[in-house]
Amino acid sequence: MSFWIKKQGLSDKAKFLKSWSQRPGPFEILESVPEGLLIPPDWEDVFASKGKERTARAIDRLEGAVGVELRETIQFLRSHLQTVELLREGGTVSLLYSISSGKGKNRYWIGGLPIGMTHQASVSFTESLAISGGSTLDWAKVPASLKRLYGLHNGFRYFTHGFGFPRISEIFCFGDQDLGIIEALDLDVPLDLSQTYDFFSNGAGGCLGVDLTHCEDDKAVLWWAKDAPTYDVNFWDVVDEWILMNLSEAE
Repeated sequence: MSFWIKKQGLSDKAKFLKSWSQRPGPFEILESVPEGLLIPPDWEDVFASKGKERTARAIDRLEGAVGVELRETIQFLRSHLQTVELLREGGTVSLLYSISSGKGKNRYWIGGLPIGMTHQASVSFTESLAISGGSTLDWAKVPASLKRLYGLHNGFRYFTHGFGFPRISEIFCFGDQDLGIIEALDLDVPLDLSQTYDFFSNGAGGCLGVDLTHCEDDKAVLWWAKDAPTYDVNFWDVVDEWILMNLSEAE
C-alpha cells in the first residue's frame, strides 16, 4: 500500500488534498511522528501533545516568529485552527494546518521544514540560496522578519492554490522575468529589479515583491500581472490582510 491515513482507507480530507497534490509518490497524513523521521525540535514539541494543546503549541511557535507581523492571522487561528498533522507528500514533509473558515468549510495550509533542513538531515546552510530560474538569493540581505518566518517554515501556503509564501527554491527574481506590464503601461519603475524578489503570492496575478536594496520598514511593492503596481506598501500589513481573507472565506 503506497500511502496510509486510517485503517479503513483514505479520509475525505486526504482524498481532497491528494487530488490537488502535484508531487508524485507516497501521500500520507500522519497524526504522530514515525520512528526515524527527522523533524525540528519545535515540531517534536508540538507532536508531543494532542488536540487543543497541540494546536496551541503550533500557534505559539508561529506567534514567536511573526506574531507582531501577522497579529490578525494569529488571532483568527486561536479560535479556528482545528488540527495540526504531518503531511508526507512525494518525499517532502510538512505541517498540515486544518483551519475552519467559520462558514462550515475548511482551509488547509502547509508549512515546510525550516530553511536548511530536510526530513533526512540538516544540510549545509549558505548565504547564497538557489531560487527559481537558476538565480540566487543573498540571504544576508533578506529582512529579519522574513528570516524568522522561513526559519519556521520554508514555504507556508494554502494547499490547493499558489497562495502564500513560496519555498525558497520557488522564489523568483523580478529581473529574470519578462514583465510585459512595464512596457504595456510605459512604467518608470523605482526598483532595482535585479534585487527584487517575490516573497508572497495571492494566487490570482498579484504578488508582493521586496527590493532588498530598499526594504526598510517592511517596504514592498504590490505587483500585478495586468495592472500598475503599488509602491511602498507595508509587506506584512498586506500579507496579514490577504491571509485573513483567505482563511475566512468559504470554499
